[in-house]
Amino acid sequence: MSINDFELTSEDSGSSTGQTNDNLWFKDKIREVTAEGNLKIPTDEVWGYWQVLNSRDYFERLFLDIDQSEKITSETVSNHYEEIKRYLDEWKARESTGISFAQTHGGYSATELTGKLNEAYTDLKGKHSREEYLNAYLNNKKNEALKSLDPLIKGVLADKVLTSEELNLVYQEGINLGLSKRDIELHLEEAISRTGGIKDDASFTDKDENSVLKTSERSDNTTGSAKDKKRDGRKSAVDLALSGLIEEYLEKGGKLTEEAWVEFYKKISAKFSFESISELKKLAENIISIEGNSAVRAINNSKTVIQATMVSIKGGTFLMGILEHGSTKMVQNVTLSDFLIANYEVTQGLWKSVMGNNPSRFTDDDNLPVEQVSWYDAVEFCNKLSEKEGLQKVYSGSGDNLKMDINAIGYRLPTEAEWEYAARGGSLRKGYNYSGSNNARDVAWYDDNSNNKTQPAGKKTPNELGLYDMSGNVWEWCWDWYGSYSSESKTNPTGPHLGTYRVYRGGGWFNYIGYLRPGYRLGGVPTGRSSGLGFRIVRSK
Repeated sequence: MSINDFELTSEDSGSSTGQTNDNLWFKDKIREVTAEGNLKIPTDEVWGYWQVLNSRDYFERLFLDIDQSEKITSETVSNHYEEIKRYLDEWKARESTGISFAQTHGGYSATELTGKLNEAYTDLKGKHSREEYLNAYLNNKKNEALKSLDPLIKGVLADKVLTSEELNLVYQEGINLGLSKRDIELHLEEAISRTGGIKDDASFTDKDENSVLKTSERSDNTTGSAKDKKRDGRKSAVDLALSGLIEEYLEKGGKLTEEAWVEFYKKISAKFSFESISELKKLAENIISIEGNSAVRAINNSKTVIQATMVSIKGGTFLMGILEHGSTKMVQNVTLSDFLIANYEVTQGLWKSVMGNNPSRFTDDDNLPVEQVSWYDAVEFCNKLSEKEGLQKVYSGSGDNLKMDINAIGYRLPTEAEWEYAARGGSLRKGYNYSGSNNARDVAWYDDNSNNKTQPAGKKTPNELGLYDMSGNVWEWCWDWYGSYSSESKTNPTGPHLGTYRVYRGGGWFNYIGYLRPGYRLGGVPTGRSSGLGFRIVRSK
């Protein structure tokens, strides 16, 4: 295997021909390596899993699965540390010959990543310190779940009365968040004490956890007018999405928090079946997104295929890149002309309508982003879509001789500068950490919330320009070759003339939150494919 397989071929692919696989998705690989205890890293090429060194999880930085912490010994920790450190040290030595570590490792220096490795090793090398870290990790995870439960508790206590129905609702949501009955009880007691004057009609300290769990029967997920009926007589979430009741609630000024929202949930749950109040909130957020962007989208298991809208982007000047890592080479001033960009990543439904096939790994919904497509596949799609709609094709030639006519009005991949400008919100940008919010969960599917798969386009909140999933879900191919930024200001840059890797942006469903930043960039060989890699289309104006 050669260095040309960077990012898209793992060290154990068994191939020396550049054939790609799903190495971007490293969670399963970490579990496998931890179970077998056989971490081996090649030092004469780019390690496909180097991104773990940016993880918040110290176990993950050492390529260890925290869920298997009981079997992890100090010797295992040391072995993994030495193997990763050897890789970094040999790359440091290689840099003296002129080979750039940063160019093939997302702009990070070997020294910086070594520091992250040492930080993790310090806390995990001893049994006692490892146990302390694990306890802190679990406690933090619990606190995050309790924080997520707070808006619901605030809502049910707003009228100063806690009913049995409301208590069941709190228990049900808490259990869905992974909390124990006792954790929920203590947190609720604290909230009641802080609020004061609460009439408790529920006697929650005597509540049987099993009775709470029984209140939420699960659907068989079968659609159809008869099959959508639940065993308890209630209809499905699909029925609710089509009923107009959520729109009516929102049109009357209804909010998605506190007392009115809880009352609406109780009213709706009498006729429609949900796993939790969170599911209802997701439906409402989907409808808000539809109204705000005049696009038709699927609701949960509905088979309606969404139609992408080309959003007009007003050009402007911005600082491209990230200021981190202490390098002025990581940013440049860029001025862009107006252009059009799709509000959604290319979906499998759109891909199939143009290409007649579906290369994707996850295929249970046509509204999922297409993935397992190479850079060349994406370029071919753009030309075929242009041809289908009677537009001038942007690309000509093939292979290394492929050319782009950026003045043509057909569909194409965004330049790296266009992609980042749009992700940051263009002329409407508010300086968010992620595309559309400082809270990644509001706008992105990533390792913390994706359920280990891609998610249908448009489920999250869009950014300032009405663009969905610019952070997370799948990485997105750009036109540019991967290269260093210029110190000079640029107008409508299209990247280096030559290169080895094509840029992709945005982060994916398997990634740590740090990859979701608008300025973060990676690159891969243009023939590479992954279940975490798709694209979005643009047009020149």
